[in-house]
Formats: sequence, structure tokens, C-alpha cells
Amino acid sequence: DGITYSSAYSKPLFDRLSKVNCPLVCMEHASALFAPRKEQLTIIRNDSRAIAKAAMDTFNHHGKYASYAFVHDRETWDWSYDRAKAFRSVIPKPHGLHVFSPLKGDPDGDIRITRFLARLPKPAALLAAHDSRALEVIQAALRANLLIPDDIAVLGIDNDQFVCDSGSVAISSIEPDHFSEGRAAARELDAMMNGTRHRKIKQINFGVRQVVIRSSTKNIMSADSLLSRIRDYVSEHAHEGITPSDVAHTLGVSLPLLYLRLKQSKSPPLARMITQRKLDFVRHLLKDTNTPIGAIAGLSGFGNSNALKNLFKAETGSSMREYRDEARASVFAILSAKQ
Repeated sequence: DGITYSSAYSKPLFDRLSKVNCPLVCMEHASALFAPRKEQLTIIRNDSRAIAKAAMDTFNHHGKYASYAFVHDRETWDWSYDRAKAFRSVIPKPHGLHVFSPLKGDPDGDIRITRFLARLPKPAALLAAHDSRALEVIQAALRANLLIPDDIAVLGIDNDQFVCDSGSVAISSIEPDHFSEGRAAARELDAMMNGTRHRKIKQINFGVRQVVIRSSTKNIMSADSLLSRIRDYVSEHAHEGITPSDVAHTLGVSLPLLYLRLKQSKSPPLARMITQRKLDFVRHLLKDTNTPIGAIAGLSGFGNSNALKNLFKAETGSSMREYRDEARASVFAILSAKQ
């Protein structure tokens, strides 16, 4: 009855799609095979100009650069060319744009990209077609003994947190408004299928939701400063149920770097640090408040009451009820002695 699709280019798939007459919503890939189609087609795309402007605003905020570069997706899709073209248009004069384009079936692609990075006038500002490509760029730069972001500031697109936090350098990234794109796709398809909206071809562009700054575009804080901020953040937010990934994301560093700094300082593992701080908060609630024991797990960041009770018993040797009773008995004894 209707199709929404978002996939890598596949000629057999596109040949089939070009022959169907039902309402069709195309996410990003506007193939030339659809050129004969005159109606019942909506194309939803990221606004490459908005992405390019966000990239340039980010680079301008974090430094001055001797050169600007763009690294295409390995498959060089049409949207990758659109992003490169848009980025070129916002680069300040007299700078040009250094572009790296992969070759099909290129076994020396990693070597070529390393040489490309080495030749860039430094410091360089580099926009990658997407986050995974930005990760590959950073890996190539490190192989060439280039510093990120001092020699090359790297910015990705999509804000895929798993990718952005997976390397030794956390990747700054532009996040398009993907959620709104998905809602619009559903809305447009529904309207076409029910005959309540246009029948002619329509294109909708969506801009940038946010730019998330991590260490690939800003200098990493010193080890002492990072450790201090880790401890402060955990102390303040552990009872909210934070995870190590939340800490790394908030501080703008990668998890591997965060773990490395903790290990070098001989600090407890981050997960243990969070758990201990949550247990401290549990002790406070038991000792200094009348909060019902059944409500303490949720207030202290533990998702399961039984798990908390078992952990508390293992850590303190007392049940939560026993701990509260002993604390209150101790306070009563002190007050009685003063009287």
C-alpha cells in the first residue's frame, strides 16, 4: 500500500521500486531511476547547507586553521558529494577545500588517507562524511603521529554515540534532526496513502538538531583536571542512576581515555566509584531521613530493590533495616549521655 525506504544503493532494489505506483517516501537516496515518476513521491533529506554551516561555526569557535578538508564516505554517495559541496561554499577565503575521495576496490586506501592527512597544512579542520569515517580518519592520523585536535581537528556527522566514544579520541559530531525526519516520513506516507495530501513530487529538508563537542575538536583537559571532574560529577549525580558512558559523554572524552586516566592514577574503576557513591547516598537516607526503605532503591539510582538489599548486606554486613535501627540507637545513646 505504501513504502518508506532508507537503504544503500542497490540496482535490483531500485529497479523494482521505480516500477511500483504506490506512495513512496525516499529517505536520502533520490535515485535517478525515479526521474520518470511524476507523483506520489516524497524525498526527505538532511540539509547539507545547514550541516556545513554548523561545521564551520564549530571550527571557528575552537580555533584558527591553515587548511580545511573533507573526507568522503567510502562509497561516495550523492549525499556525501552534497556535504562536500556545501562545506566548500562556507569556507572563508582565500582557503580552498582539500578533498579525499576513495577509489573503488582500493587496497591501499588506508595508506592513501594517511598520506593525505600528512600533506594537509597544519593545523587543519576536517569534516568527515559521517562518524564512522571520522573514526577512520583519527586512526589514520594517529598512525602518522599527528595530534588530535592540535594538528587536525576532526568533526563527524550523525552523533552516533557508540562510534563517537569507541576510540582513544572522542569524536565531536553534528547531529541532524533524524527524529523529525522519521516523523515526517510517517506523516507524509500516511497522507499520500489516504489521499489527504499532495500527489506531486515533494522534497523536505531537515536541519541540524545539535552539535556535540568532544575531544576531537577541543584540547583534552589535563589528567588531574579530568580526575577531579570525574569525582565531582559522580559525587553529584551517582544517585540519578548514571553509567560510565554518561560520565564520559558529559565530560566530552572517550571511555577508553577515561578508563586509562583512572588506571594511571590508581583510582577505583569508574563503575565501582559510582556504586560506592550510590551506597553512600543509601546510608544517608537510612541514617538521616525517614524515607521508607522500599523507596530508597529508586531514589539512590538502583533500579532493583532486592539487588540493592543484597548488595548493601554484602558491603556492610547488615541489612538496611538493621543499619537504620543501629544508627538511630547510636544517636539516642549520644543524646541520653548528654542529658
